[in-house]
Amino acid sequence: QTVQSMLDTLARHYPAVVREALDHLTLGEIHNVLRNLLTEQVSVRDLPAVLEILCDHSGRSKDAEFLTEKVRVGLRRQISHKYADAGMTLHAVTLSKETEDKLAENLKDIRFREKLASAIIDLIGHRNMVLLCRKDFRSTLGLHLAGKPERIPVLTPEEIASDIRIEFHGRVEI
Repeated sequence: QTVQSMLDTLARHYPAVVREALDHLTLGEIHNVLRNLLTEQVSVRDLPAVLEILCDHSGRSKDAEFLTEKVRVGLRRQISHKYADAGMTLHAVTLSKETEDKLAENLKDIRFREKLASAIIDLIGHRNMVLLCRKDFRSTLGLHLAGKPERIPVLTPEEIASDIRIEFHGRVEI
């Protein structure tokens, strides 16, 4: 379904939301954010909420990565509940401080990211876990891991709802 047809359908019930969104953003900008969310398996079913969050933040920047991160934080309840178990516990691994430092120095290095992805996959395997990391790494790691068969979700602390408990199962070290 195209973004235009999604907005046309939504406008029947939420005309003001759609009008405001199109006053703030182009169809292409909305499309880019929705594509980013869907690439990382974030549902856009609550499109009115997504558009409202976009409107709230589009005055600061129209950058798709920036807006995607703002929407993810706004949808934190949906996102964190998706990955939490029945007891409202999110099982996670994180990066060691040393690995974070290396990543900060090598963020654009595809070979380093591949090595890091392998280490993350080795630690998590096929268990129902997320990688919890700093927000300045989330987008790059999230998109990189979304292309892997394991599709490990990457979250930031800002994306965790207050009713979710986090249980850590290790640190990725390379």
